[in-house]
Amino acid sequence: MALPFSFGQEAVILFFLISGFVIQVSIQNTTPNSITTYFCKRLIRIYPIFLLAVLIGWIFGCVFSNVAPEPTFKDLMGNICMLQDFSYGKPGVFVAPLGGNTPLWSLSYEWWFYMAFIPLWWGVPDKWRTIGAIMLSILGTVSLVWAPGPFGYFGMYFILWWNGAEMARVYLQKGEINLSPMLPALSGLLIVLLLWIIFMANGKLGSVTSAGLHPLLELRHLLSGAVLIGVALVWSRFRFFGFDFLFGKFEKIGSYSYALYALHYPLGATLDYLHWIPSGLLRAFLYLGVSMLAAWAVETILARQVNPKIRRALIKAH
Repeated sequence: MALPFSFGQEAVILFFLISGFVIQVSIQNTTPNSITTYFCKRLIRIYPIFLLAVLIGWIFGCVFSNVAPEPTFKDLMGNICMLQDFSYGKPGVFVAPLGGNTPLWSLSYEWWFYMAFIPLWWGVPDKWRTIGAIMLSILGTVSLVWAPGPFGYFGMYFILWWNGAEMARVYLQKGEINLSPMLPALSGLLIVLLLWIIFMANGKLGSVTSAGLHPLLELRHLLSGAVLIGVALVWSRFRFFGFDFLFGKFEKIGSYSYALYALHYPLGATLDYLHWIPSGLLRAFLYLGVSMLAAWAVETILARQVNPKIRRALIKAH
């Protein structure tokens, strides 16, 4: 039973690649294409559900002492500013996700990937964008050797997200994902991967203890990203045969998958409100059902009631 859940880290890297792909498709298909429109869309999509998850984490951290230590003001502000990360597995992390909601570590990366995309797309000529992304990732990687911190990690991982964006650009132009136009972005990822291996071999990143901890954790992320890109390149040659069969069943939960990701941990993993049910498997399914129902309700309410008002307020303020 544990094996399918042993690849959660690789699933996050896949999510980074897909996110870059989706943003590139969205930005090329949106007219007019402005920084304000882009920023408002990202803000509205990420922050309402994220702040709800932070609020739940804050409450659970204060009320349920067995769930997580009581959060501090630094914890709260660090999460609101999207600086949370997987503190147990990496050095130099500023704050951990509130309430022990560990899946929220990846949302900080997503937010800063979105922000890094702004100067690259609107401020850098097309032929220099990938070079800019590579330089950002190299600087982030090197900085982690001497001064581990949030922006070093965000920078290093950005090349993964950028490869997803480049796959979308190539796909929109050619109808498939070819190796040749992907080589610059893929080379950038391989350079960052090689740098990390060199730093590890020279003992610059500390001792190696576990595949789930620094520095093997980051190596695992970079390697899995390279493998996933390779799979996409090969699969594209076969016109993504079987894609609908493998992933079509998940289309129905796509509209509320973000809320499910952000809320499933506090609603299903940290509370034991179904402890009276003897069957562990049945409890797991019921916890999942509660999380899915809550996620659907949150996404529905936000989409119909809250987000349109936020969008109007942002447009009016601008």
